[in-house]
Amino acid sequence: MGQLELGKKWLDMKLTMVLGNDFLYPYLDDRVYREAATLKEEGWDVRVVCWARTITNKSLDHLPQNAEYKGIKVIRIYQNISPKKSILIKRIIQHRRAMRKMAKKIEETDPDVIHYNDFNTLYSLRFGGKKGNAKALYDSHEDYPLMLKSAVSPFFVKMATRLEKRIVKKYVDAVITVSPPILKRLNEVGPKINELIMNCKILKDYDIPETKVREARNIFTQKLKNRDNIGFEESNNKFILLYIGSLGEDRGLREVISVFQTVKKEDNLILVIGGHGAIENEVKAMVEKIQCAIYIGEVKSELVPLYTKACDAVNMMMNPKEEWHKIAMPNKLFEAMAAKKSIIASADTIYGDVVKKEECGIVIPYGDVKKLKEVITELAENPTLRMKLGKNGFNAAVREYNWEKQGKKLKALYKRLAGDGPKKRNS
Repeated sequence: MGQLELGKKWLDMKLTMVLGNDFLYPYLDDRVYREAATLKEEGWDVRVVCWARTITNKSLDHLPQNAEYKGIKVIRIYQNISPKKSILIKRIIQHRRAMRKMAKKIEETDPDVIHYNDFNTLYSLRFGGKKGNAKALYDSHEDYPLMLKSAVSPFFVKMATRLEKRIVKKYVDAVITVSPPILKRLNEVGPKINELIMNCKILKDYDIPETKVREARNIFTQKLKNRDNIGFEESNNKFILLYIGSLGEDRGLREVISVFQTVKKEDNLILVIGGHGAIENEVKAMVEKIQCAIYIGEVKSELVPLYTKACDAVNMMMNPKEEWHKIAMPNKLFEAMAAKKSIIASADTIYGDVVKKEECGIVIPYGDVKKLKEVITELAENPTLRMKLGKNGFNAAVREYNWEKQGKKLKALYKRLAGDGPKKRNS
């Protein structure tokens, strides 16, 4: 059977996306879902093979092996993995077992295209999964070797770099990624089909009624009132600074919390932090000691647009001394743009350069607490400035940084990748 078209839609094309954590729990993987939904609209038969665990390695073995979400089939594999403090070789063996199971499930789906999300799933290619004329696409969400630098020895970083290069060169037909420097590095490996697909947002998801936005703002102030009984009133005249994301090292969390340690109720400033990660318990403990800050826990992806619209500015500090932070294009950049919110960003980063170019926020040196406090105060006291910055960001989102444009690039790449259409099937 060759390629069939109905309008712009393709028929009989089977796509298997592969994910190293659960697709649906504890929250929906936003990038993978947007890509899957976009390709499903084009007529692809989409399924996601995923590892039933959280990104912090918590097992999700209680979840059903087969599920469905908005027409996307979900197939889970199960494999426990030891804590990070365990012997490394033990964790490697467990990971290899998971990849063998992953490869077997991929083969069972009989795909035309296999879409591997991040390097940990790409490794399953070593154990099979790609058969016949099936094409392999590598979707690199991060620069994996650079991420490893702060966690393992230089020897393992070099090994990971070589292994990624070898697998991409031998098995991969196309590459997509989120940041220009990552794309440039992977282009040098060899795949002729490649594209920059950034984590931009669907702008209509941020078209939220003002009544709902006010309700969300009042939820934040009510949480403070309930916690400390300090009598916060309606939140319309408050300045709310938001951070939702990874609660890890080098994210400027300790610095922004330290700024709010001296904030009082009458200053009308509120810090809202959501997410999870390595220093989650520390962040929670620090926030509980502060009068004008709250920790809202892990945030479901469907609530991120509302909470971003409900704030006044987004804190987006990342330490550029970590090379993978320096080249990152974080979700929060595109969330803030879509929500018309001003941004506080780190200098000497790619996303900081975007903020500066689009004039949608204020860029400061990472770790400069005094400067951070000055910027927060300036934005809090100058609503005209922050509205101007937010509008600039939204205009940039409409012009370039939106999922509608990214989705078109993804569809075009898939048409190039599929070539003459699906492999012949026995009927």
